Amino acid sequence: MLTINRDATSLQSASRLKSQSVTTGDFLTRTRSEFQPIRLNKASTSHTSLKAKSAKLPTRAVPGGRVFTYSISATGTTYSGNTSFPSSNTSYRAATDFRLPGALFIEPTLFAQNSNRRNGVNARDVTFVIGGDARLITAGTLRYSTHTWGHRHWGGRTTGRPPLDTAFVNVNNQTDAVSASVDPQWSRNDTSNLFSWTSSWAGTPKQILAGNVTIRFTNGGRNVSGRVTFFGNGFIEPGAYAYAASFTGSLSR
Repeated sequence: MLTINRDATSLQSASRLKSQSVTTGDFLTRTRSEFQPIRLNKASTSHTSLKAKSAKLPTRAVPGGRVFTYSISATGTTYSGNTSFPSSNTSYRAATDFRLPGALFIEPTLFAQNSNRRNGVNARDVTFVIGGDARLITAGTLRYSTHTWGHRHWGGRTTGRPPLDTAFVNVNNQTDAVSASVDPQWSRNDTSNLFSWTSSWAGTPKQILAGNVTIRFTNGGRNVSGRVTFFGNGFIEPGAYAYAASFTGSLSR
Protein backbone atom coordinates (compact mmCIF):
# COMPACT_ATOMS: atom_id res chain seq x y z
CA MET A 1 0.00 0.00 0.00
CA LEU A 2 1.19 3.48 -0.82
CA THR A 3 0.81 6.04 1.96
CA ILE A 4 1.13 9.77 1.43
CA ASN A 5 1.93 11.83 4.50
CA ARG A 6 0.78 15.35 3.77
CA ASP A 7 2.83 16.71 6.70
CA ALA A 8 6.02 15.13 5.44
CA THR A 9 8.07 16.14 2.43
CA SER A 10 7.72 12.89 0.53
CA LEU A 11 5.63 9.84 -0.07
CA GLN A 12 7.00 6.64 1.40
CA SER A 13 6.05 3.86 -0.90
CA ALA A 14 5.71 0.21 -0.15
CA SER A 15 3.53 -1.40 -2.80
CA ARG A 16 1.50 -4.41 -1.83
CA LEU A 17 0.68 -6.20 -5.04
CA LYS A 18 -1.34 -9.23 -5.93
CA SER A 19 0.19 -11.23 -8.76
CA GLN A 20 -1.21 -14.32 -10.45
CA SER A 21 1.93 -15.73 -12.05
CA VAL A 22 4.91 -13.40 -11.75
CA THR A 23 6.39 -12.80 -8.33
CA THR A 24 9.59 -10.90 -9.18
CA GLY A 25 10.57 -7.88 -11.24
CA ASP A 26 9.37 -4.31 -11.47
CA PHE A 27 5.76 -3.82 -10.35
CA LEU A 28 4.77 -2.41 -13.72
CA THR A 29 5.54 -5.75 -15.41
CA ARG A 30 3.48 -7.94 -13.09
CA THR A 31 0.97 -10.27 -14.74
CA ARG A 32 -1.85 -8.82 -12.67
CA SER A 33 -1.49 -6.05 -10.13
CA GLU A 34 -4.13 -4.45 -7.98
CA PHE A 35 -2.85 -1.12 -6.81
CA GLN A 36 -4.30 0.18 -3.55
CA PRO A 37 -5.45 3.82 -3.52
CA ILE A 38 -3.18 6.53 -2.19
CA ARG A 39 -4.50 7.48 1.23
CA LEU A 40 -4.26 11.08 2.25
CA ASN A 41 -3.93 12.20 5.84
CA LYS A 42 -5.74 15.41 4.94
CA ALA A 43 -9.47 14.78 4.75
CA SER A 44 -10.98 15.11 1.30
CA THR A 45 -13.98 17.33 0.69
CA SER A 46 -16.98 15.83 -1.07
CA HIS A 47 -18.96 17.87 -3.55
CA THR A 48 -22.44 17.04 -4.78
CA SER A 49 -22.84 17.60 -8.48
CA LEU A 50 -25.83 18.30 -10.65
CA LYS A 51 -29.17 16.77 -9.72
CA ALA A 52 -29.82 13.69 -11.82
CA LYS A 53 -32.48 13.73 -14.42
CA SER A 54 -35.00 10.93 -14.27
CA ALA A 55 -33.77 7.81 -16.01
CA LYS A 56 -34.81 4.19 -16.11
CA LEU A 57 -32.40 2.15 -14.03
CA PRO A 58 -31.98 -1.59 -13.62
CA THR A 59 -33.18 -3.13 -10.36
CA ARG A 60 -29.59 -3.54 -9.18
CA ALA A 61 -27.58 -0.46 -8.29
CA VAL A 62 -24.70 -1.08 -10.72
CA PRO A 63 -25.90 0.29 -14.09
CA GLY A 64 -25.94 -1.93 -17.15
CA GLY A 65 -27.50 -2.36 -20.57
CA ARG A 66 -26.64 1.05 -22.03
CA VAL A 67 -24.31 4.00 -21.51
CA PHE A 68 -24.96 5.78 -18.19
CA THR A 69 -23.52 9.26 -17.70
CA TYR A 70 -22.82 10.81 -14.29
CA SER A 71 -21.95 14.43 -13.56
CA ILE A 72 -19.19 14.34 -10.94
CA SER A 73 -17.00 16.65 -8.89
CA ALA A 74 -13.43 15.51 -8.20
CA THR A 75 -11.11 16.68 -5.42
CA GLY A 76 -7.52 15.53 -5.28
CA THR A 77 -3.79 16.06 -5.56
CA THR A 78 -1.09 15.40 -8.12
CA TYR A 79 2.41 14.24 -7.14
CA SER A 80 5.91 14.17 -8.59
CA GLY A 81 8.39 11.40 -7.86
CA ASN A 82 12.15 11.11 -7.46
CA THR A 83 12.79 8.38 -10.04
CA SER A 84 12.89 8.35 -13.83
CA PHE A 85 10.11 5.76 -13.96
CA PRO A 86 7.33 4.93 -11.44
CA SER A 87 8.24 1.92 -9.33
CA SER A 88 7.90 0.55 -5.82
CA ASN A 89 11.02 2.54 -4.89
CA THR A 90 9.61 5.91 -5.92
CA SER A 91 8.96 8.58 -3.28
CA TYR A 92 6.42 11.25 -4.17
CA ARG A 93 5.91 14.86 -3.14
CA ALA A 94 2.58 16.65 -3.40
CA ALA A 95 2.56 18.98 -6.42
CA THR A 96 -0.88 20.56 -6.87
CA ASP A 97 -4.29 20.30 -5.20
CA PHE A 98 -7.30 20.53 -7.48
CA ARG A 99 -11.09 20.58 -7.53
CA LEU A 100 -12.68 20.04 -10.93
CA PRO A 101 -16.02 19.06 -12.48
CA GLY A 102 -16.21 16.08 -14.75
CA ALA A 103 -18.16 13.16 -16.14
CA LEU A 104 -18.16 9.42 -15.54
CA PHE A 105 -19.42 7.00 -18.19
CA ILE A 106 -20.46 3.41 -17.39
CA GLU A 107 -21.26 1.22 -20.37
CA PRO A 108 -21.65 -2.43 -21.35
CA THR A 109 -18.57 -4.42 -22.32
CA LEU A 110 -17.00 -3.10 -25.51
CA PHE A 111 -15.64 -5.46 -28.14
CA ALA A 112 -11.86 -5.81 -28.01
CA GLN A 113 -9.41 -7.21 -30.54
CA ASN A 114 -7.29 -8.53 -27.70
CA SER A 115 -10.19 -10.76 -26.62
CA ASN A 116 -7.76 -13.57 -25.81
CA ARG A 117 -5.90 -11.31 -23.41
CA ARG A 118 -5.14 -12.60 -19.95
CA ASN A 119 -6.89 -9.62 -18.26
CA GLY A 120 -10.30 -11.13 -19.04
CA VAL A 121 -13.49 -9.58 -20.40
CA ASN A 122 -14.47 -6.38 -18.63
CA ALA A 123 -17.74 -6.60 -16.71
CA ARG A 124 -18.30 -2.94 -17.66
CA ASP A 125 -16.21 -0.34 -19.42
CA VAL A 126 -15.48 2.86 -17.52
CA THR A 127 -14.45 6.31 -18.73
CA PHE A 128 -13.50 9.43 -16.76
CA VAL A 129 -13.37 12.94 -18.19
CA ILE A 130 -12.28 15.31 -15.41
CA GLY A 131 -11.65 18.98 -16.17
CA GLY A 132 -12.66 20.86 -19.29
CA ASP A 133 -9.16 21.74 -20.49
CA ALA A 134 -8.74 19.82 -23.76
CA ARG A 135 -5.07 20.88 -23.89
CA LEU A 136 -4.42 19.12 -20.57
CA ILE A 137 -2.37 21.97 -19.09
CA THR A 138 -4.55 22.42 -16.00
CA ALA A 139 -3.52 20.39 -12.96
CA GLY A 140 -5.98 17.60 -12.18
CA THR A 141 -7.27 17.24 -15.73
CA LEU A 142 -7.82 13.54 -16.45
CA ARG A 143 -8.71 11.50 -19.53
CA TYR A 144 -8.98 7.80 -18.76
CA SER A 145 -10.89 4.81 -20.12
CA THR A 146 -10.62 1.07 -19.60
CA HIS A 147 -11.04 0.63 -23.37
CA THR A 148 -9.57 2.60 -26.26
CA TRP A 149 -13.00 3.23 -27.78
CA GLY A 150 -14.01 5.00 -24.59
CA HIS A 151 -11.97 7.93 -25.92
CA ARG A 152 -15.02 8.95 -27.96
CA HIS A 153 -16.51 10.38 -24.76
CA TRP A 154 -13.96 13.20 -24.82
CA GLY A 155 -13.87 13.56 -28.59
CA GLY A 156 -11.01 11.14 -29.15
CA ARG A 157 -10.67 9.40 -32.50
CA THR A 158 -11.82 5.79 -32.74
CA THR A 159 -11.91 5.34 -36.53
CA GLY A 160 -8.92 3.32 -37.62
CA ARG A 161 -7.83 2.65 -34.05
CA PRO A 162 -7.80 -0.93 -32.70
CA PRO A 163 -10.39 -1.63 -29.99
CA LEU A 164 -8.27 -2.63 -27.00
CA ASP A 165 -9.17 -3.55 -23.45
CA THR A 166 -6.42 -2.13 -21.22
CA ALA A 167 -7.74 -2.93 -17.74
CA PHE A 168 -9.16 -5.48 -15.34
CA VAL A 169 -12.77 -4.53 -14.52
CA ASN A 170 -15.07 -6.31 -12.08
CA VAL A 171 -18.60 -5.75 -10.75
CA ASN A 172 -19.68 -6.63 -7.22
CA ASN A 173 -23.48 -6.61 -7.08
CA GLN A 174 -23.45 -7.33 -3.35
CA THR A 175 -21.63 -4.08 -2.58
CA ASP A 176 -22.96 -2.21 -5.65
CA ALA A 177 -19.43 -1.43 -6.78
CA VAL A 178 -17.23 -1.45 -9.86
CA SER A 179 -13.47 -1.83 -9.53
CA ALA A 180 -10.88 -1.40 -12.26
CA SER A 181 -7.12 -1.86 -12.34
CA VAL A 182 -4.89 -0.66 -15.15
CA ASP A 183 -3.27 -3.58 -16.96
CA PRO A 184 0.42 -2.63 -17.13
CA GLN A 185 0.96 -5.06 -20.00
CA TRP A 186 -1.41 -3.04 -22.21
CA SER A 187 -1.25 0.48 -20.77
CA ARG A 188 1.63 1.54 -23.04
CA ASN A 189 -0.58 0.75 -26.04
CA ASP A 190 -3.04 3.50 -25.07
CA THR A 191 -1.35 6.88 -25.48
CA SER A 192 -4.58 8.81 -24.81
CA ASN A 193 -5.01 7.85 -21.15
CA LEU A 194 -3.43 10.94 -19.57
CA PHE A 195 -3.44 13.27 -16.58
CA SER A 196 -2.00 16.74 -15.97
CA TRP A 197 0.14 17.05 -12.87
CA THR A 198 0.72 20.83 -12.98
CA SER A 199 -0.85 23.96 -14.48
CA SER A 200 1.94 24.93 -16.82
CA TRP A 201 2.81 24.84 -20.50
CA ALA A 202 6.01 23.09 -19.45
CA GLY A 203 4.12 20.39 -17.56
CA THR A 204 3.28 17.98 -20.34
CA PRO A 205 0.52 15.40 -19.70
CA LYS A 206 1.62 12.07 -18.23
CA GLN A 207 0.68 8.73 -19.70
CA ILE A 208 -1.13 6.43 -17.26
CA LEU A 209 0.79 3.20 -16.75
CA ALA A 210 -0.67 1.81 -13.53
CA GLY A 211 -3.36 2.46 -10.96
CA ASN A 212 -6.89 1.62 -9.95
CA VAL A 213 -10.45 2.86 -9.72
CA THR A 214 -13.17 2.19 -7.14
CA ILE A 215 -16.77 3.23 -7.89
CA ARG A 216 -19.74 2.77 -5.55
CA PHE A 217 -23.39 3.26 -6.51
CA THR A 218 -26.22 4.24 -4.16
CA ASN A 219 -29.86 5.26 -4.38
CA GLY A 220 -30.59 2.62 -6.99
CA GLY A 221 -27.65 3.73 -9.12
CA ARG A 222 -28.64 7.39 -9.17
CA ASN A 223 -25.70 8.52 -7.07
CA VAL A 224 -22.05 7.61 -7.33
CA SER A 225 -18.85 8.09 -5.33
CA GLY A 226 -15.38 6.66 -5.39
CA ARG A 227 -11.68 7.16 -5.83
CA VAL A 228 -9.06 7.01 -8.57
CA THR A 229 -5.31 6.55 -8.21
CA PHE A 230 -2.97 6.59 -11.20
CA PHE A 231 0.78 6.48 -11.82
CA GLY A 232 2.52 7.56 -14.99
CA ASN A 233 5.44 9.18 -16.78
CA GLY A 234 6.15 11.15 -19.93
CA PHE A 235 6.16 9.77 -23.44
CA ILE A 236 9.83 10.64 -23.92
CA GLU A 237 11.02 12.60 -20.92
CA PRO A 238 11.77 10.59 -17.75
CA GLY A 239 9.94 11.06 -14.49
CA ALA A 240 7.43 9.49 -12.11
CA TYR A 241 4.09 11.13 -11.36
CA ALA A 242 0.93 10.23 -9.48
CA TYR A 243 -2.70 11.34 -9.42
CA ALA A 244 -5.14 10.73 -6.56
CA ALA A 245 -8.72 11.98 -6.32
CA SER A 246 -12.05 11.24 -4.72
CA PHE A 247 -15.32 12.05 -6.46
CA THR A 248 -19.06 12.23 -5.93
CA GLY A 249 -21.83 12.68 -8.44
CA SER A 250 -25.29 11.90 -9.70
CA LEU A 251 -26.91 10.46 -12.81
CA SER A 252 -27.36 13.01 -15.58
CA ARG A 253 -28.25 10.83 -18.56
